[in-house]
Amino acid sequence: MDRKIAYPVSMIRHIVLFKYNDGLTQEDPEVAATRQALTDLGPTLPIVRGWEVRQCFGDQAVSHDLILLAQFDTRADLAAYAVDPEHQKVIVQLDRIADRKAVADFEV
Repeated sequence: MDRKIAYPVSMIRHIVLFKYNDGLTQEDPEVAATRQALTDLGPTLPIVRGWEVRQCFGDQAVSHDLILLAQFDTRADLAAYAVDPEHQKVIVQLDRIADRKAVADFEV
């Protein structure tokens, strides 16, 4: 039996880079707890199609410490994620440990 699978024409990638506050490292308990909360968040949200959280390395002034790579089917899904209450809770944690972030959203 031939079965056609419908794939989305495009997907949305959402990338966020975080730079920890001065004096914090990946071993700091609050950093580790926040990283785990972010890692655990994606699989709980049905609109998320891909979710990866990684520790970064680098010692340049422009280097960041943590990255989120997420995928969504549509821009509407990304917008819904942005206001999701569980996501908002993790943002509060991230804002306590990271003084800089960079965001990029694009279609693939």
